[in-house]
Amino acid sequence: MLNIAFWLENAVSADPAHGSAAASARYLAAALLHPRRWREPLRPHLENVARAPLSAAGGLLNAGLLLASARIAGRHPRHTRLTPAAPGAWRLDYHAEQPSDPANRISLADTVDSIGLPKLRIDFRIRSREVEAVVRAHELLDADLRAAGAGSLRFFGSRDDRLALVLASSRDGYHQLGGAVMSADPAAGVVDANLRAHGIENLWVVSGSVLPSGGQANPTLTVVALARRLADHIARARGDVVAPAAAFQATVPAA
Repeated sequence: MLNIAFWLENAVSADPAHGSAAASARYLAAALLHPRRWREPLRPHLENVARAPLSAAGGLLNAGLLLASARIAGRHPRHTRLTPAAPGAWRLDYHAEQPSDPANRISLADTVDSIGLPKLRIDFRIRSREVEAVVRAHELLDADLRAAGAGSLRFFGSRDDRLALVLASSRDGYHQLGGAVMSADPAAGVVDANLRAHGIENLWVVSGSVLPSGGQANPTLTVVALARRLADHIARARGDVVAPAAAFQATVPAA
C-alpha cells in the first residue's frame, strides 16, 4: 500500500446533479457575468433554484460576502459548507504517494536551450502497481465506512474501469520532488542524512529533490525545516555559535 489522504470536496458547480439551489444560483450568476464561459444547459439549474428560492438567495448573498472578503483580505476563503455531488452524497478527492522509481529521472539532453545550456530530459511514468494501490485504498476505505455504519463509497464502472480512470487522471504534482534523494547508501541516493552529496565534501543539496517520495501536502515547510537543520549542522561543524532554538519560537502573551 502507498500513503494516501482522502478528503471531501465541493461538487462541480456546473453539474446540476448536485441538486443545490445555492450552488445553481451561483452558477447562473457566473453565467450571466461571463456568458462565453458557460456550456452546460441552464434549465436544470433554474429548476434547482425554483425548488428552493430562499436557499438560492442565501447562496448568492454568501457568495457576495466571500467575494468582498477576498477583495479585502487578498485571498478567497473556503466555503464552510460543502456542496453535495448528489442528494446525500459528496465528492471524494485523494492525494497518493508515488514511490521512488529509478526509471523516473532527470538527465541532460543532447540539445541546448536559447542560452547554450543543455536542455533537461525528464522521464516520468505511472506504474500499474501504483494505480492498483490507489484503487485498493478506496476499496479498504469503503469497507471501513460500511463496517462502522458511517456510509459507503459509490464506485463508477467495473474495477478495470476504475483502474483506467485513475491512470488517466494521474500526473505529476505542482511540487516536483525527487532527483537527488536522501539515502545512507550512495548506490540508492544522491545525498546522505545531512544532505551532503555522496563523495563530494563541500556540496549540500536542500530542496524537494532530496525527498524519496511525496506526501499529501506541499513540501514547503519540510524543505524549510531541512534548510534550518542543515544550517545548524554546518555551523556546528565549523565551530560557529548557534542561536538557541528558543529564539525561533513564537511567544504567546499571558492572558
